[in-house]
Amino acid sequence: MTKMIAGVASVGEALLALHEGADVIDMLDPARGTLGALDPDTCKSITKIIDGRRPLSVCTGDYPEMVTEEVVAEVRRRASLAMDFLRIGFAGTRQDASCVRALARFSAMTRLVGVVFAERTNSLHLLDAFAEWGFSAAILDTARKDGPSLRKLKTEVDLALFVRRARTNGLLVGLSGNLAAGDIPPLLTLEPDYLYFRSALCVHRYRNGFIDPLEFRAVRSAIPMEEVYPSSMGTRDQARSSNTR
Repeated sequence: MTKMIAGVASVGEALLALHEGADVIDMLDPARGTLGALDPDTCKSITKIIDGRRPLSVCTGDYPEMVTEEVVAEVRRRASLAMDFLRIGFAGTRQDASCVRALARFSAMTRLVGVVFAERTNSLHLLDAFAEWGFSAAILDTARKDGPSLRKLKTEVDLALFVRRARTNGLLVGLSGNLAAGDIPPLLTLEPDYLYFRSALCVHRYRNGFIDPLEFRAVRSAIPMEEVYPSSMGTRDQARSSNTR
């Protein structure tokens, strides 16, 4: 069953996401970019108030040049927050593959989620590297949040191939990128593990603004829910045990 990931930027938004039924709560600062890193103190406050009631994910920030040392240093800092999942974006550079290899050491601490972008050309090839170096999941996103949505950049065939390639590699797979509630029914037919939302949850779809409960409910109601929580993504302890390879 496809799960809903909600991107939140504050403690208040995290509580709203919890009470409105998000399956996974992802922490990011949308004002700082596509995968903007939320300040650590806010991440710790969210972790404390959610108190294990939902799996938590955190972004590591945008690294357009993908300098391996910089990416590794930030992942190390974020891994120390003991989140269930760590989302790392890959900008489509020649350094992407070396970054994937360098990050393998952190797969024993948290589930690594590789984010690749629809505007780039090496997305499918990176799925093979993710699987080889201990990543747990892959998300196909859009790099530009003021540009076309995922479904305008990729055909249904493209998206189906991405989902299938990830599954073949034993990865969980998510789709994201300026998605709206109307995108949900056709995407559900592809059976991704997760759909990620930020803009669609916000007032006037302004991702740097605030989550609107009514918009949140419109998205949540379009994705069938399991009657019993927890979600299949599991808790932090389950995530760690699953990464012992």
